[in-house]
Amino acid sequence: MRKRFLVMAVLLLSQLSALIFGPPALANTGSSVAIFGPAGQQVGDTVTYPKAPTGSAWALFDDSWQWTATPTPGDANVLSEVRP
Repeated sequence: MRKRFLVMAVLLLSQLSALIFGPPALANTGSSVAIFGPAGQQVGDTVTYPKAPTGSAWALFDDSWQWTATPTPGDANVLSEVRP
C-alpha cells in the first residue's frame, strides 16, 4: 500500500543530498521511498531498501545505498560495518 506524506520543507545540499523536514519515518521492515514535487512529478529515483538491522541507518555512499552502523542525522554519512 502506498502512503503519501506532506513534507514541510526540503533543503537541497547538492545534487545527491537533501535534508527533509517532515513527519515520515521509514519502516524498519523494508519498503520503497520516492520524493515528489508540488505538481506531483517524481524527483529522482525510487529507492527500495531491505529490512533494517537493529541500530543501523540506510545511507548513500558513492552512488550506492548501504547499511551503516553509524547513523548521522544532519551530518555527512559514515560507513561502518553492521554486525548481526
